[in-house]
Amino acid sequence: MTAETALRKTPLHAKHLELKARMAPFVGWHMPVQFAGITGEYEAVRTDVGVFDVSHMGQVSVSGDDAAALLEELLPAEPGKLKTGQMLYSVLCTEHGGIVDDMIVYRVRRDVFLLVVNASRTEVDLQWVERASAGFSEVKVDLATVNSAILAVQGPQSENLLAPLLGEEIRSLPYYSFMQKSG
Repeated sequence: MTAETALRKTPLHAKHLELKARMAPFVGWHMPVQFAGITGEYEAVRTDVGVFDVSHMGQVSVSGDDAAALLEELLPAEPGKLKTGQMLYSVLCTEHGGIVDDMIVYRVRRDVFLLVVNASRTEVDLQWVERASAGFSEVKVDLATVNSAILAVQGPQSENLLAPLLGEEIRSLPYYSFMQKSG
């Protein structure tokens, strides 16, 4: 087995190879680091649009009637005040206020949150949240990363790229919010 085959691959890995991306190891993943060149890609994000595969990021699902209460013990934030479709940036804290990791928290439903954490800290974060959840009878913690793809779309033309794919409502999506589409 070669070092490359030992690396994990995102669901978009084959497409990256097809597009001739320059690939490199990154925290146990075989990731694209460049397609057309740094300057061109930088300019595209600043003046047009750039799309990045961030599927290597950890995804931890926290669900159940006590999910918000658990997260409010672990974060210096109030995810329980989020409405479905809203998100926030926060940090996962130790019991003494130290930082385990930073993350984006998504409120998927009333009783379901998705934590998107740094790839290099996924296992540590998952274990920390699982340990803390032991004190809550109505919480389930799961690693949701397995076959999910995450794309980060950035740049002033992002809405123009996404509207034909996701619908015109993408144009009125508030800051730090998300929408879900099936199919």
